[in-house]
Amino acid sequence: MKKIKNQLILISIIFIFGFIFCGAVSATQYADLKVSNSNCVVSSDGQTADFSLTVTNNGPSAASNVVLQDQMLGVNVQSSQYSINNGPWQDWNQHYINLGTLNSGTSVLIQFQADVTGTSLANRAQVTSTTTDLIRTNNVQIYKTQASYTITATAGIGGTIQPNGNVNVYTGNSQTFTITPNPGWQITDVLVDGISQGAITNYTFNTITTNHTINATFNHITHTITATAGTGGSINPNGTITVNELDNQTFTITPNTGYTINDVLVDGVSVGAISTYTFNTITTNHTINATFKTLVTGPYAYITNQHSNTVSVIDTTINSVTATINVGSNPIGVVVSPDGSRVYIANTNSYTVSVINTATNTVIATINVGSIPEGIAISPDGSKVYVANTGSNTVSVINTATNTVTTTINVGSYPTGVAVTPDGSTAYVTNSSGDTISVINTTTNTVTTTINVGSYPLGVAITPNGSTAYVANAYSNTVSVINTTTNTVTTTINVGNQPLCVAITPDGSKAYVSNSVSNSVSVINTATNTVTATINVGGYPLGVAVTPDGNNVYVTNQASNSVSVINTATNTATATITAGIGQWPTSLGNFIG
Repeated sequence: MKKIKNQLILISIIFIFGFIFCGAVSATQYADLKVSNSNCVVSSDGQTADFSLTVTNNGPSAASNVVLQDQMLGVNVQSSQYSINNGPWQDWNQHYINLGTLNSGTSVLIQFQADVTGTSLANRAQVTSTTTDLIRTNNVQIYKTQASYTITATAGIGGTIQPNGNVNVYTGNSQTFTITPNPGWQITDVLVDGISQGAITNYTFNTITTNHTINATFNHITHTITATAGTGGSINPNGTITVNELDNQTFTITPNTGYTINDVLVDGVSVGAISTYTFNTITTNHTINATFKTLVTGPYAYITNQHSNTVSVIDTTINSVTATINVGSNPIGVVVSPDGSRVYIANTNSYTVSVINTATNTVIATINVGSIPEGIAISPDGSKVYVANTGSNTVSVINTATNTVTTTINVGSYPTGVAVTPDGSTAYVTNSSGDTISVINTTTNTVTTTINVGSYPLGVAITPNGSTAYVANAYSNTVSVINTTTNTVTTTINVGNQPLCVAITPDGSKAYVSNSVSNSVSVINTATNTVTATINVGGYPLGVAVTPDGNNVYVTNQASNSVSVINTATNTATATITAGIGQWPTSLGNFIG
């Protein structure tokens, strides 16, 4: 048997022949040998080949001592046999066959069985004869005719199949295909001859006897990201988002008006109050959750800049000026409504009050009042504003619903500061030139009593429980303490040089007094009415106010064009604001809200 793998078997048989006729050459008598071949029959495994040659003498003369001599090139012959005229099989280990004499008109059938291995095969057989007068040459080619089949292998988007395309396989052989998804993809199905085999990674066709097809399909590996948002904002996209593996996905977190981002949790872990987050090269499921909180802005401090005719708006959460508002001429007094929606500004040279809408930081009304208005206060319910007119020795009462003056009350000489009790029943007005306090019944809008205090009283503040009023006496360097039940001075406290204004903490435990010439603030313990601390601030401090939470005090420094911030827990100045502050900041009154 002879093994032949996908090769052309070339057998060139060269017959050299001649004859001797009575010792002389005859031009008309010769041996005419012809050779023909059968097809090469190949076994199903492609390794065994059978073929035959037929040698015929068509000449008038015989060919004597014919020998078939074989030459096989590029092949490893494992075994080879031959048979002559269907005779017994003989080993062909001498690589020649003695055919004897071929008479005229006779033929010899030579059959071969061979098992061979190798990458190529060239078979050449040479026939010789003692009849050498005439030589003829015949070439015979034998081709391997083993049957083969085609397997058509295809793959969809997202992966490969190897080998691919039209793959030729010999009869009886096997062929394995490997299916590989791309990164981020997975095998959907493998169809063999149109029949699903499932999401397999390889497939083998065994003992092939017909054509086949194999087709692999793929799909993206997907993951889910669950995006949620709490009250006060949104996350986009939201809900359960399906994403392809290895893709990126960005989420945008947006707070509603009046809210800010509180925190963002990614897979349960805080990543902070961020506005965007991107999942990169996704390989698993995720969650993202955004929470929001009410936007804490303010409270705001409204600083009247006398020489700039403006109001600077400070956001006390960041200690920065966020707006500047044009108002009347030479603004001094300021008060914020209880709900924080309005600010009222006393313009001393314009004889007016500007009404500011705090939502838009714009002046929405201008109200004519008395001469040289300075001090200003508002009732606890926000319905009335009281304006001290130093030039006309009066107090104007404004109806805040209509922004009109409803009454004018005569008071002492050069009224400057004004404060209203927490129950709204009484207003206290400092008369600077008269060294007195006018006490007004707000129901009847009449002065019910006058209290003597120190020299040149200017600022006045009332404790949250309404029991006590504190008055800054500029020329006495003192603070008068008034019992509001009896309207009498119960004690006098020495403070710094030329105190101008006073403010009391929301819990009523401390009073802060601005000492304009000393460039300091005195801290009074209201339980003992003693000065417990003195804090250095800017030049010529005037206005003083406490934040609603009681944590900080803001002081306007006229000569420094700045605002000092005092921490009430430590009684130390923690910040100085200059950017955005105008010329000669004053803010006489409760200017924070």
